[in-house]
Amino acid sequence: MERKLITVALGLVGVASVMPPAIEASNPLEFDHLPDTWDPHAFVPRRPVGVAIVSTAMAFLAVAAIVASIFYFIGHYAPGWLPFQGAVSSEDVIADLSPLTAAVLLAFAVTIIGVATALWRQEPWALYTSYAVMIGGMAYLLVTGTFVVLLLVLALAFLYLVSVRHYFY
Repeated sequence: MERKLITVALGLVGVASVMPPAIEASNPLEFDHLPDTWDPHAFVPRRPVGVAIVSTAMAFLAVAAIVASIFYFIGHYAPGWLPFQGAVSSEDVIADLSPLTAAVLLAFAVTIIGVATALWRQEPWALYTSYAVMIGGMAYLLVTGTFVVLLLVLALAFLYLVSVRHYFY
């Protein structure tokens, strides 16, 4: 088997014949390509704009839920601390909420802030957790038949996160 190797040296172009290894002992080694250059910089993945928007929206909604649950606890257990000397009751903050559900909302919101932070950093587990939360939210909205616009927003965000999954290392 004989291959031709085109070599370029000092502006001269020539064709060299590559011989079998037994005959090549007197010839210098020639390669088809040079090795890749060494890049001392670490690979830093880019963050898609949509991932930044989704993680920021998640964090903003989680902060709003934390503030609402804290105001609920203050209105329920210490109404004198609220503005207007207790004129705002705990039912005015979030209607039909009990202290147990306010505590669950607070814990869920703190967890969502952690997921949003990890999604910002492009960690794969946060992507999969976001998938699960979005699928659960869409299932809940489909079963109850409420918030059609919110269902579409969740579906679009889910499809977007699926399409940019290769940015997560």
